Amino acid sequence: MAATEKPPVPKLSDKNTKQETLEAYPTVVRQLEAKRAAKLQPEKRVQEKRAEEVVAAATDLTPDGVERALGNLKADIG
Repeated sequence: MAATEKPPVPKLSDKNTKQETLEAYPTVVRQLEAKRAAKLQPEKRVQEKRAEEVVAAATDLTPDGVERALGNLKADIG
């Protein structure tokens, strides 16, 4: 099966057994998440990417890292 092909989703109805419904649930959830991601507007995607970058930069700022950077600046200045 190619990566672009989607596995068939069983039809959900009132007559399905509990097991059939539970087996189909993860597939349906993945499809809904993919559909929601496709609907995001480009502006929102850019905004989310910026937010992720800000969080990544903030996690890099540890007290030791700040002290080290200040020490390097002091050494460079004189």
